[in-house]
Amino acid sequence: SKLAYNKRTNVIGEFQRQWAGFSGGPQSLTFAFNSHLPSSRDQAAGVSYSEQSEGFWKFKRFAFQYAYRIPIKNGCVGLGLDAGFGDSKIDFSDANFSGSDDLGGDTYHNTSDVVETGSSDEDSDILFDLNFGASLDLNKLHFGLSV
Repeated sequence: SKLAYNKRTNVIGEFQRQWAGFSGGPQSLTFAFNSHLPSSRDQAAGVSYSEQSEGFWKFKRFAFQYAYRIPIKNGCVGLGLDAGFGDSKIDFSDANFSGSDDLGGDTYHNTSDVVETGSSDEDSDILFDLNFGASLDLNKLHFGLSV
């Protein structure tokens, strides 16, 4: 039997905020748009954007997505690719380590520690991110792998 698939345009958005009212609480934002491509092949393309933050840390990611399905005798093989860039940032500008031993406070914090104080007010890295997925649908069984 031939499987029926979604050939629609999909728009997904989500915003989540934890510890509302507390400064630096975790929050995330996700937006994705994908659509079946008008061609004789069963393929789709899309874009996604996500943002996560907690305390001094923030991560943003933008990606392009592509998926292709190949019909087989009793089902379908699916292949997908997601390629994008992520920006991982730590912003120390609002950090307060005034309790350090250097300032007469506790002995746990150290103001000369680069992890605590940062070599500058902000540390940022832009990273390339690549994801691949494959699936196999046979009758009522579904197998999948993603890397």
